Amino acid sequence: MQPSSRAELRLALQLAAQLQQSPVPHVPALPQVLWNRLVQLQRQIEAANQRGWRVAATCCLAELRQTLETLLLELARLQTAARPPSSPYRATARQILSDLEALRDEFPDVEVDRLDQELVVWTESIELDEVYLGPFEIRLSYATTASSELGDYRVVALDPQPAVSDHEVVHPHVRHGSLCEGDAQSAIRSALEQGRVFDFFTLVAHVLRTYNAGSPYVALSEWFGTPCADCAAGVSDDERWLCENCSSCLCGDCTVRCAECDDSHCHECTTSCTDCDDRCCRSCLKPCPDCQQLFCSGCLQEDERCHDCHEAHEATEEIEDESPETSDTPVHTDRVGEAAIPA
Repeated sequence: MQPSSRAELRLALQLAAQLQQSPVPHVPALPQVLWNRLVQLQRQIEAANQRGWRVAATCCLAELRQTLETLLLELARLQTAARPPSSPYRATARQILSDLEALRDEFPDVEVDRLDQELVVWTESIELDEVYLGPFEIRLSYATTASSELGDYRVVALDPQPAVSDHEVVHPHVRHGSLCEGDAQSAIRSALEQGRVFDFFTLVAHVLRTYNAGSPYVALSEWFGTPCADCAAGVSDDERWLCENCSSCLCGDCTVRCAECDDSHCHECTTSCTDCDDRCCRSCLKPCPDCQQLFCSGCLQEDERCHDCHEAHEATEEIEDESPETSDTPVHTDRVGEAAIPA
C-alpha cells in the first residue's frame, strides 16, 4: 500500500469515528464584524447628511445596502448550521475511503494535509463570463471537535485574481475564504453531517464553477472596478472619485480639480477659463459683460470685465474725456451786405 493510501485509510477511519460521536450542541460564531460595519456606516451617513455631503452619504448608503445583503446571507447560513442533523445516516470508513478514491478521478489533485489536518482538493482553472479566476483549493478540516459533524472548510485561490474593489473577494461567491453556498447550502450541510466526502467536494466545486448574479459579493461586471465615466477604466472603491456636480465615478487621472473651489469634477462638468486655460466648475466661472466669454475670478478686473474688454473700455473713456467741450452760448454771424447798427 502506498503512503498516500495509508494516509487516506487513517483519515477514513478517523472521520468515521468522529461521525459516530454523539453530537454536542455548539453556538456558531455570530457575524459581529458585519454588524459593527453597519453601525459605523449608519453614523457616517448621519454625519454626512448633517454637513450636506450628499455624494459621501450616497456612497456610504450603497455600501450599507451591500453589507446588509452580506449579513442576511451570513445569518441564513448560520440558521442552517444551527439546525439539528436531518438524518441519522453516517458514512462508514469503507464508504469514506471509496469517496477519497473517487475524488482522485474527479479532481486534478487530492492531498491529505496532516500538518493542518485538512483534506485538500484542487479544482481546475475557473473562468466565469470571460473573467479568469484561476484554480482553487477546497480545504476540509478533519480536526477533532466536540461535534460529530465534519469540521469547517475554506476555499483558497491558488492564482488569486481578486476584485479591484475588494481584495478579499477572490471569487464572486468567496470572501475571506468563506463560500456563499446559495441554493446548495442545504445539500452541502447534509453532506458534511453524513460524512459524504465526495458529494461535499463536488457540490462546493459546482458552486465555484457557477455564477449567481443575484447574490455575489462583487458582481463580475464590476470585477475590474467601477468604470470611470471619462476613460472607462476600472476603479476600486478606495481609489475612485465622484464628481461633485453629477456624481459620476472617476479615476484619479480623470478627476479635475476646480482651480477656484478645489472640488472634484468630471471633464464634462468643467470649463477652461478663456484667458488662463485653468479648468473650473461652471459655478466658479463668470461671463465678461462685454464679450460674454467665461473667466475665472483671477482673470477678471475690478469691473468684472476681462483684461481685453477692460482695456478697451478704459480707452473709450479716455477718448471721451479728451474731447473739447462745446459752448452753450449761441454764436450769431453777420449777414453779408448788412452793417451793424450801433444802439
